[in-house]
Amino acid sequence: MPPESGPPASAAASSDPSLLAELMVRVARLLLHQGITCNRIEGILEQLAANSGLSAEINATPTSVFLSLGSGEATLTRMVRANPEAADYAKLGALLDLLDKLERQEIGLTAASQEIEKISGWAPRYSAGLRLLATTVLSGSSALLLSMRGREIGLALLLGLCSGAVALPKRLREGPREALPVLVAVAAAFLVFSAHRGGFPVHPIPLLVAGLVSFLPGLQMTAAMFELASGHWVAGSSRLIAGATRLLLLVLGAMTGEQLAVAIVPLSRAVIESGGGVHWGWLAAPGLAGLAFSILRSGDARDSGWVVAVCYLGILTAFIATPILGATGGAFWGAFCTCLASNAIAHKTRRPALVTLGPAILLLVPGVLGFMSLSSALAGYMSETLWTLLQVCLISVSLSLGGLLASLVVAPPRQV
Repeated sequence: MPPESGPPASAAASSDPSLLAELMVRVARLLLHQGITCNRIEGILEQLAANSGLSAEINATPTSVFLSLGSGEATLTRMVRANPEAADYAKLGALLDLLDKLERQEIGLTAASQEIEKISGWAPRYSAGLRLLATTVLSGSSALLLSMRGREIGLALLLGLCSGAVALPKRLREGPREALPVLVAVAAAFLVFSAHRGGFPVHPIPLLVAGLVSFLPGLQMTAAMFELASGHWVAGSSRLIAGATRLLLLVLGAMTGEQLAVAIVPLSRAVIESGGGVHWGWLAAPGLAGLAFSILRSGDARDSGWVVAVCYLGILTAFIATPILGATGGAFWGAFCTCLASNAIAHKTRRPALVTLGPAILLLVPGVLGFMSLSSALAGYMSETLWTLLQVCLISVSLSLGGLLASLVVAPPRQV
């Protein structure tokens, strides 16, 4: 977009702070929709005000931003509310490019506000069919990381296909969104536990983790730990509770599906196989899963090489560290290396660090779990479920600590 004629951004802001306030409201709403952590939202808005020569007080939560611009009688106050959604890397990249133009005074405040409004209305970069395929591939890749066999990988692909299909129609997304994952969890658990009780050689809990991976709030809980570690207690606590609630609903759905299977399907006397996963899958799974996740988040094709490289880096680090330091130690060093690499790549490419960090962090949870004994069937499903939940929580904490330490060593060039 060509530079807007007239006074530069700083001059415009000084003559009419309401223009800057309107711009900051639109930026804040877009960032809230993307699920960006509150400390980074505050940093972006404060920097935007400082570049325009005005002081600002910002208070961000996961669902709202309260901002006060200026001082004295000229103070402008605005309140923004928005519910977090899945991050869209195309929108984030365009927003950060626009903020760079504002900093260089290549565009005025009015034109920038109009541009952000257009960016907010962008449709997903890829078609519905391709995103459905990406969800399916993501579940299959997670099954590979959990060292499953061919028949279990097939079931994981089917579950991933169903998980992606229910979220595609727009009319379904406009309803109660949290009900959809629960219903899918009920159906998936009924299918998996029915197969298990009927003698089909599957390991129920790891298979459900792979099939429902697109619904798991791992990134949300990791972001919450980042906020808690940075001193944003209210924001971090609320985001952590939201993630834990979503995880609890999935568990309740899975338990309901299991009980339906117990009530309907007779228990077979067949001996369930154990051990002996397909280790060759580790060669392809990180790259496939990283690309699939990038498609779901409207990633740019030019970032594909970096995404794949960082995903392999995280999995390789976890592979080396987990046998020595355990699951939490493997998650910590995996997150440390991926965050370090993502921040360094962001310095080089001037792209959001989240583009490469997001897929790698998502893979580390099933990747680290794959090194543990989840692939062996346990006698009590409830005890296996609780153990898995505990490990996921501990791994989420380790991921956030590793990422936080890496950001202290190599800070990202931008806030996102």
